Amino acid sequence: MKAIVKTKAEPGIEVLDLEKPTIEENEILVKAKAGSLCGSDMHIFEWTHGYEWIPVPVVLGHEFAGEVVDIGREITGISVGDRITADPTFSCGEFEFCRVGKENGLHASDGSGF
Repeated sequence: MKAIVKTKAEPGIEVLDLEKPTIEENEILVKAKAGSLCGSDMHIFEWTHGYEWIPVPVVLGHEFAGEVVDIGREITGISVGDRITADPTFSCGEFEFCRVGKENGLHASDGSGF
């Protein structure tokens, strides 16, 4: 598969041919049909100060829509062939905003953000 990959802790990216990923029992595999650039992708590309925590190498493109092509044994409620998109925001459950459901300021129920 073609992938946009941040390979080095410096400005730039590479377009690489990668093997089809294998999934774990609690994962799904999605064939991307559409994608978008996010502002954070640009910061990662430019290696802007504040993005040094990003592990490299990493495949970019967390804003996408696609079709489920494989599912792990522990997955329920999703089937091969389903069309999906994803919210790549994960809550750690530890910090104040994560504990109250505001792990991303855009999801704040009162519109206040952080």
